[in-house]
Amino acid sequence: MTDDVPIGAETGAQSGLRLLVVDDSVDDFDLLVRVLRKAGIEPQATRVGSEPELREALSDGRWDVAVVDHVIPGYSGPQALQLLQSQAPDLAVVVVSGKVDEEVIAGDLRLGADDYVFKSGLSRLVPAIEQARQAAAGRRDRRGAEEALRASEARYRRVVEGTSEGLLELDAEYRIVTVNDRWLEMMGYGRADVLGRRVHDFLFEEDLPDLKANIELRRRGIAGRHERRFRRADGSELWAVISAVPKTAGDEAFDGVVALWLDITAQKGAQKTVADQERYYRSLIHSLHEDVLVIDHDYRITDINNMALHTLGVSREEAIGRRCHEVSHRVDSPCHEHGERCGLREVFASGEACNCHHVHRTADGSVVHVDILMAPLRDEDGTVSRVIEAARDVTDLFVAQEALGEHAERLRRTVEGAVDAMGSVVEMRDPYTAGHERRVTCLAVEIAQRLGLDEQRVEGLRLAGSVHDIGKIAVPAEILSKPGRLQEYEMNLVRTHAQVGHDVLAAIDFEQPVAEIVLQHHEKLDGSGYPGGLRGDEILLEARILTVADVVEAMSSHRPYRAALGMSAALAEIRAGAGTRYDAGAVAACEAAIADGFTFAPER
Repeated sequence: MTDDVPIGAETGAQSGLRLLVVDDSVDDFDLLVRVLRKAGIEPQATRVGSEPELREALSDGRWDVAVVDHVIPGYSGPQALQLLQSQAPDLAVVVVSGKVDEEVIAGDLRLGADDYVFKSGLSRLVPAIEQARQAAAGRRDRRGAEEALRASEARYRRVVEGTSEGLLELDAEYRIVTVNDRWLEMMGYGRADVLGRRVHDFLFEEDLPDLKANIELRRRGIAGRHERRFRRADGSELWAVISAVPKTAGDEAFDGVVALWLDITAQKGAQKTVADQERYYRSLIHSLHEDVLVIDHDYRITDINNMALHTLGVSREEAIGRRCHEVSHRVDSPCHEHGERCGLREVFASGEACNCHHVHRTADGSVVHVDILMAPLRDEDGTVSRVIEAARDVTDLFVAQEALGEHAERLRRTVEGAVDAMGSVVEMRDPYTAGHERRVTCLAVEIAQRLGLDEQRVEGLRLAGSVHDIGKIAVPAEILSKPGRLQEYEMNLVRTHAQVGHDVLAAIDFEQPVAEIVLQHHEKLDGSGYPGGLRGDEILLEARILTVADVVEAMSSHRPYRAALGMSAALAEIRAGAGTRYDAGAVAACEAAIADGFTFAPER
């Protein structure tokens, strides 16, 4: 058995330290509690004396510290320490024992104890517990840091191996420390053939001076993008476009380089002159289905592909040299001066790529919606000199989304019309409660908004409130309009309306749980409601709100079997049941709404 001691119940002190004591002696347990109380600590303490009890306590509760007696008849302290180490390795543990030698203490510490206190010196118990908790917190921090490091390394490895480009990581001496499979494939080497070798070993002799010049730039912290040829394993040339970024240590000292290689061997063979390179570049951007523009710091277009010329309805002569806003937007000033987002400025400022949505206008005034990816183009020294943007025409998608939104709005209005029609059916069959659902809905929505429910949940509550009595269509009209109190069998018929209402509404695909709210609107927190006898949080918050609004409206309004009891009586009823029958938050919000002037006037 476990001794659950509600420490503080007699004194009225507030509970504090959550203490698990592994000890067979109740007297020793009481002594530990007294020592802590004397130190001003009011623990929530539990004693266990066997392995099953310890396992149960570890599975059922969260503990701040465990105090373990070294000697436990039938179950030793070391056994308890081993279980604690395997089941709760981050829990602070203090061993308490009589006189033992240093070897025993060392053994307990090796098994996971954070500190050791002799029973003859329990004055050390409080500092020992604090030291143990600090040690446990350190373990948790280290574990979290190790897990984060492993996750970071795993993410890095996935990125390294998942890229379509060769990746090479060099140390400060330009020795290879990491390569990905793509780099090995490009160069024709095995991993063991290259790790630890300097990158110089893979260059041609005449290219080494240029490498040294680039190394100097990297040591100065300057990233770069350049072309270079390398010697493959079979002796052939590999041309690559290399994006090299320097690494720095914590003191900003040069720590090495990370480089991405894009194999351009095939292209290089066909690009013997500057004109060849220019033709390749143009063929690349002109082959894209996106609109591609290259823009400088002054917003001027320095290049544009055929697709963009066609989309914007301009010639190359009309576009090159003009500012992008003049060609794309047909305005005289940049986007940001009109209060619109300017991705171009963002890329120049941050040096990072970005995505944005723009509206372009063609020469004939047509509107084109485009999604744009903008990326920096850097010079040899790493300066962002231009931005390349690729714009994809999403006009059809934009129009389709607008149409979908209009369709959704029409559907919403249709659903609301159906809900209003169903509410009218109830009012026609039950004239004494005509307008009841509308009034209940007004109050329920007011309560929900005061409780901070989001718009979607408030809308679901509004729909449910509008038809919460729809199930009364299954109740004979003579019972609904009967003056005086109903017989028990008649009340049972009336009580079926919540389930019937749910069954009617369940077939309608509302975005919110409208049918469930209707089903539960007569449930009470204490389980005394119907039809399910639900309790507490088993009842949807929207249903709990609707219950409060329903009670207030019903009591304050006239009924066939009685005159209106008035708002004071209605508020007294929900106040008396707050926290037991009715949701306390909903009751408080209802009272505040009434106090602020809410009424059931028709205009509400």
